[in-house]
Amino acid sequence: MKKQIFKIISILLLSAFLLTIIGCSSKDENGDDSGEAVTPQAYLADCTVNGRDFFFVDYAAKTEWKAPLTKLLSNILVPYGEHGEILGYEATIDSNAPTIPQCYRCGLLDVTMDGVPELLVHPFGYFGSSGTATYFVYNIYSGQKLGEIDSGNSQSLCFYYDTENERLDLIGQYWLRGGWPWRGRYITKFYYDEAIMECYCIEYLHTEHDIDGEKTDIVDEDPNDMFYTATWVETYPNTKYYVYSSEVYLDDYYAEYDKFVRNYIRIPETELILFDWDEVSDEEDSYAVKGEKMAEALITSTQEFILPR
Repeated sequence: MKKQIFKIISILLLSAFLLTIIGCSSKDENGDDSGEAVTPQAYLADCTVNGRDFFFVDYAAKTEWKAPLTKLLSNILVPYGEHGEILGYEATIDSNAPTIPQCYRCGLLDVTMDGVPELLVHPFGYFGSSGTATYFVYNIYSGQKLGEIDSGNSQSLCFYYDTENERLDLIGQYWLRGGWPWRGRYITKFYYDEAIMECYCIEYLHTEHDIDGEKTDIVDEDPNDMFYTATWVETYPNTKYYVYSSEVYLDDYYAEYDKFVRNYIRIPETELILFDWDEVSDEEDSYAVKGEKMAEALITSTQEFILPR
């Protein structure tokens, strides 16, 4: 009798084990058995913000951008003329293909938010002593110019997650100077209008500060020390605060600024990375080689691009 009970228990345990093995087989998106084990890592997001999962474009997809990027980056408009006089501009590779202007540096940024970034170039001459910098935006496949983006000192162009509206926003931060006695600080939002295929930026938060001051002489209290220390006392006689380009009172500005800090979560992996030409190529390289080297640098940088949902 005991042997029969033991045999029955053994059969039940074996059946349970077999059912466990069968239950561990994976299913595809349609619910069909694939026969392969599902690992939790297969569904792990690259980034989770406020409970929402985001996935980044993988390297295999980035390699598909290299050929069109190389073609566009190699075809630069350069001036030609006589005796220092510029008579016009000509393409370095193909006059019938899209071109970009001569530029200091290049980067990739997904302005259209479709998972494929646009090419940003900082053209010659588009900078100033204030620190301002302008970037031209190009579709990497068609070469079409999609607009311009303004930035400045200590710039950061990065994606943020708006927890209040549950959406991604492309936001820039920078500051400008007006000589010694003026500073402006900016937080901007970038948008893309698909109907006209053009991107643009608007000022979200903006402050202006006039700077003044006077030199105050402080005499050392030691009677045997005949030296004194000059101290500069800085003042701000005029300050202005703006929300969406409208001047507001200080409390209104900080109410909106506090809302920004509270609701917007920065995704640092997506911050724009720029490369100067001399960082990635040599002066003696041909335009074709320079373009290929810049394209390689851009797609292998640590900057990430978010897949659309």
